[in-house]
Order: sequence, then structure tokens, then C-alpha cells
Amino acid sequence: MSDKKIKAVIILEMLGRPKEHLEKVMLELLETISKEKGIKVLNKNSNEAKKFENKDNKDPRLTDFNQELFTTFSEVEFEADNLMELLRICFTYMPSNVEVIEPESFNFRNNDFNLLINEIIRRLHNYDAVAKSALMQNDILKNQLSAILKNQQSLNISQNLKPENKEQKQELKKSKQEKKKKSKKK
Repeated sequence: MSDKKIKAVIILEMLGRPKEHLEKVMLELLETISKEKGIKVLNKNSNEAKKFENKDNKDPRLTDFNQELFTTFSEVEFEADNLMELLRICFTYMPSNVEVIEPESFNFRNNDFNLLINEIIRRLHNYDAVAKSALMQNDILKNQLSAILKNQQSLNISQNLKPENKEQKQELKKSKQEKKKKSKKK
């Protein structure tokens, strides 16, 4: 693979609460990136967290929380030792945007390109496995919750049929006696 250093800028975005925690976590993330092997941070810029507004309801999952959430972003300009290091940074930190500044073009052998593509595919398979596992666990939890709710309903129904205290027992006994009297009269 080309041994040319790669100069790039990434943008990292975060959404969360409270504001102070979000800003602290972003600064810690920038510090962690600065310590990464295979890259040299040239410049980093973090912005103050602002209240998140879900104006167009683009993400309906956030409509109930938009009063409490904050968003922030940072830019990191760095030099990576090679293309694989740039890719590793991208997969590790999942930036919202990547811009390669230098070199203007890349030239590498097909074997190097195969390594690059296979690394991307390996990572995608891992993410796919995690997503499928989460979906299966979600289905299991839904089924268990449904069973619990059905059991709870059955329990509630059976408890409503049984008297809980002396007064209810007396009322139930009285009600049964009245039913017997009515049935004898007929």
C-alpha cells in the first residue's frame, strides 16, 4: 500500500444530555484521538453544545426528548501514516464526514486494494452481526413481555374473583344466598 501520509479532516457529532457532560465527553474523545498510534493531530476544534431542535420531526424517536437534548460537533485535522490508518480512525470513531486533503490521488497495487476492501467488508459483517443479534434479543424481550402481561391479566382476573378481606367475603356470601333464594322462587 502507498506509504504516503494522508492529510484529512473529520467531523465528529454527538447528541446527548446534559450539556456539560456532552461537552466533557467530546473533549475526552478529542484527547483519545490525539493519542492514537499511526496518526498525528494537526488541529482540533470543538464547538459549544447547543439545544437540539427536531424542527421537521426528521427523527420521530427524538420528539419526546428534544427539550432536553443537546448537540455538538468537532473538527479534527490529522495526518495518517497510510490509508489503512485513516480507515481505522473512520471505523473506530464513525465521523459524520471525512475529507481527504492530501494526496490528491492514490496509486496502489490490486493486492493493497483487496486488503482495503476486505477490511471494509469484515467490519460491515461485524456490524451486521451486532444488528441481527440486537434484533433477535429485542424479539425475545417482546415475547417475554407479552407472556408476562398475559400472565398478569390472568392473575388479575383470578384475584378479582377471590375475596380479599372479610367484608368482601361477606358480600360474596350474601350475593350467593340471594341468588339461591331467587333460583328457588323460580
